[in-house]
Amino acid sequence: MATDMELDLRSLYLMSVLVSLSLAGITLFFGWRDTENRAIRDWGVSTLVVAIGLAMVMLRGAVSEFLSQLLGDTLLITGATLAYRSFLVYRAEPTRDPAGWLLVLAVTGMLALGDAAIAKASLRSAIVSGVLCAQMWRISWIVGYRPLPVAVLPQRFTAGSYLLFGALFLMRTVFTLFRPPEGFSVMSISFSDAVMIGGGTVMWISATLGVMWMAIGRQQAILELLASHDPLTSALNRSAMAEAFEREKYRCSRTKGGFAVALFDIDHFKRFNDDYGHLVGDRVLKSLVQSLKGMVRQNDLVGRYGGEEFVILMPDTELSVAAQVAERARKRIEADGFVKGGRVLPLTVSAGIAEFPEHGSDWDGLLGAADSAMYRAKANGRNCIVVAEGGRGEPAPPGQTIQQFD
Repeated sequence: MATDMELDLRSLYLMSVLVSLSLAGITLFFGWRDTENRAIRDWGVSTLVVAIGLAMVMLRGAVSEFLSQLLGDTLLITGATLAYRSFLVYRAEPTRDPAGWLLVLAVTGMLALGDAAIAKASLRSAIVSGVLCAQMWRISWIVGYRPLPVAVLPQRFTAGSYLLFGALFLMRTVFTLFRPPEGFSVMSISFSDAVMIGGGTVMWISATLGVMWMAIGRQQAILELLASHDPLTSALNRSAMAEAFEREKYRCSRTKGGFAVALFDIDHFKRFNDDYGHLVGDRVLKSLVQSLKGMVRQNDLVGRYGGEEFVILMPDTELSVAAQVAERARKRIEADGFVKGGRVLPLTVSAGIAEFPEHGSDWDGLLGAADSAMYRAKANGRNCIVVAEGGRGEPAPPGQTIQQFD
């Protein structure tokens, strides 16, 4: 009877080993094929280490018990520590984990000393389970308590899986402490052992699905970002700005309000590319976007219209206020310039301002009015702001006076 029950427990361990190896293979395959998902690769490594540790536990009795316990339990805790590290990689945080590795060293030392450290084998087993509980809950804390702003639901799911995983280890710790120490063996069947192995396998599958879901969620967020943002400057692209215009237009149809746009163009931008190279030119574009984002209101949107032209959409803003905002931005950009190698290079912009619906009732008409005003600013000496006139997107008469704002 005892032999049959031992066989059942070994079967559970074998099932857990095979499942862990399968999960390790899947995550390692995807992690190494997609270099952007290094966290998945690291997770696969941690799962492989856990699978080897479980195999060593399963072989207890077939190989030296001291060796199987030392290697098996050490590898299990090491795998949990590597799993924690994979989430640090996912979060782009420093991967130093002195607390985790200190636990690994402490448990390894305790197991290596054997009876010289702790005479009761049941107490050693309880300590190992307790440490694994702590490792699971450390992962649950870092993933669930401080989730990244993208793929929040997958992170909550993964944190919940680790929370339950830790609860299983806590249960095993308590049950092991209250079991009679005489003749204790991890291969002796008990309710807590069966639940631990079966439930742990399910939780490991759940955690792996959570990790994959997290990676997919982040990739989806990246794709959505690329679909709506300029990859160089991170400003909204033209299609995203056009969609924002339609939303504002619909809102204004209900509120009978309006909004304004400002179209900026970098003066003599070609000189940056010709004199310093296109990489410096790219840095100028990114610097300008950061400056604009730092000077507009929270609800204002900054987009790249094309080349060195950028547009700001300002909801609930009258033409005169929009012109003042644009003028402040122009002055700030001129004052800051562009810093290259410790030198401050002159950087100025020209801008045209237009208002919905006075200067255009659709996106093309409104931007056409702002574009015409911007070109008049260029024709009149650059480094200034011009407000569109003429209404409904019609170009203002040639030679219109440039409007300056203090």
